[in-house]
Amino acid sequence: MVELDQLLNDCHTVAREPGCLTTDAADAFLHKHPLESIYQKLSQDQISTDTIATLASVLEKLFESGALGLRPSQTTNQYAIAALGSLEPKLRQLGCRQLGLALQMTPSDASLSQQRAQHLRALVQAVADSSLAVSEEAAGALTAVGRPMPGLKELLSACQSQLQALAANTEPAIQLRVLAMLMAIAATSTEHQHLIEASGLLEPFTKQLGNADDPLACSAGLQLLADLLEKSQSNPASAAALARLAQPAVAQAIRSADISVQCQALKVGGKLIMASHWDTQEAFPVRHTSEASSLVIRELSRIFREDDEEELEELVVMAALEAVDAACQSQQGANQLVTAAPELLAAVCRRALASRGSSQIRITGLHALAAVFGMSSTETLDVDVRSNLSAGSVFESAIQTALYDAALKSGAVETPFSILPAFMRQPFPEQRVAVYRVLCGLALRLWGAAEILRQPSLIQNICQPASESARACCEWRFHCLQVLIGTADAAAAAEQMANGSSMQQDSISTKRTNLGSHPEIVQRDLLDRVAGSQEADLAVRSASFNAQAGKHVAHATMLSTISEGVT
Repeated sequence: MVELDQLLNDCHTVAREPGCLTTDAADAFLHKHPLESIYQKLSQDQISTDTIATLASVLEKLFESGALGLRPSQTTNQYAIAALGSLEPKLRQLGCRQLGLALQMTPSDASLSQQRAQHLRALVQAVADSSLAVSEEAAGALTAVGRPMPGLKELLSACQSQLQALAANTEPAIQLRVLAMLMAIAATSTEHQHLIEASGLLEPFTKQLGNADDPLACSAGLQLLADLLEKSQSNPASAAALARLAQPAVAQAIRSADISVQCQALKVGGKLIMASHWDTQEAFPVRHTSEASSLVIRELSRIFREDDEEELEELVVMAALEAVDAACQSQQGANQLVTAAPELLAAVCRRALASRGSSQIRITGLHALAAVFGMSSTETLDVDVRSNLSAGSVFESAIQTALYDAALKSGAVETPFSILPAFMRQPFPEQRVAVYRVLCGLALRLWGAAEILRQPSLIQNICQPASESARACCEWRFHCLQVLIGTADAAAAAEQMANGSSMQQDSISTKRTNLGSHPEIVQRDLLDRVAGSQEADLAVRSASFNAQAGKHVAHATMLSTISEGVT
């Protein structure tokens, strides 16, 4: 009892130390109270819950210090395994950490294979622990073991049946944990992914995803996949590996006869397209990324094609548009979607700019179009997108072609986007926010800014704070004005540099006194700067129009109007 009292006194001293323990302080503590001694005290029958919590808290600080006295031994490892049976979650968590250290610091040779297998099985069992902290500690330790190829082979050899049972567990939380762990290991390299796939551990999950005959099971699998993607955001390589694995099954689920499953699969499919481009490492070739994404992209194209031929359920069309929105939350996803399937972008533009039909489809289409332009769904504006734009790129050319064609089909004849002011006049804040987000994306581009500036009613809206009352509309109106000013200033600066001029033109942002009271002055000043840019002139003049029969008059009207503005 005296020894326990002395240990607790020293623990209270350590607990009062601010911040992390130094290595020297931790080693001094462990020299006086070795790890085996601490575990012995914890294993006593009469020890109180408060004492366990105190010792566990100090052990955590010791582990964080990386002290040499924590080096695993056979005795401490046995105590760590015993700690996994404790009623105190913190103690179970520290037991997992001790076993993880032991596995990483001991060689995986034949003489220790039985001992290591025992530790691996104990950690796999802890993945299903009722405490999230314990299960995550165990999964993290196993992931660290499995990243070297010999460790993965050892893990699969020792724990195949255990892992198989957990991967097929009917409890979604447990299934989520083990699948997230397996995908984190699979993200190490293509060899790791192939080995895990060959083990059959992922088959229950992929079968559930593609089980179109059982809508409830398929829906549960899709929800699990969405949760996995959410959990994998901090590990882009893991998310990309998951996307490559799941896309065939998701593409199959999109063809489900059950509309709710079809819509759910479409939305998850869009997230998969984005996730397949998250991998910032070189573990997987770019070609594999594109191949994985193309499966869902083909299904999206099919949905819009069938809707054109025979109107589909509104929920399905909206889900497809939401999928495009999700896919384009990464610039790489937007690039692939636009360049690989230009007909898909055209379909989105037609629905976003349609003057007739469902307002909900139009609003969802406008948000999807804004995402294509680079607008984030986080309701913030990343003006750095402007630096990644290239007027002559395939991506930008495809956007222009789709927009101008869709504008013509919507009935716009004065300028390509004369339909947008009509949307702004409608008393639907959700729709006006969507229009502002599209305008922000257009305003990042010189040719888009030029088109906006040829619309007096749009400028009137953008420049006058009193034009909006809803908070979201006010915020996006201001964002749009900021982007227009930034693009105009950038165009003027680039033109001066190209001409070798040393004259510094006043930034439009310094003329804020005119923004609300004289929008026509702002319009003229902005237009002068944008229209003076050779890049804007070239972009607008070279815009691709659909020269089908019967539309040449509208085309001529548009071209004439555009030419008047830029010359």
